Amino acid sequence: MNELVARLRTAGGDYDDVEVKSAAGGLPQSLASTLSALANHPGGGTIILGLDEATGFRPVQLSDPQAL
Repeated sequence: MNELVARLRTAGGDYDDVEVKSAAGGLPQSLASTLSALANHPGGGTIILGLDEATGFRPVQLSDPQAL
């Protein structure tokens, strides 16, 4: 995971098969469309919750990760 996050930081954005969501306020409303897009991507993809792209892919505090 550290290697993947380092690659995201170097690239400055998500990849076609990797999507980062902050999820600080709960599951994002865009999660359904992201799941659909990755389901149509050859090989699927990865969604990482708890990182904020706007702050250089830094971790965000999640109030209840298990419930999320």
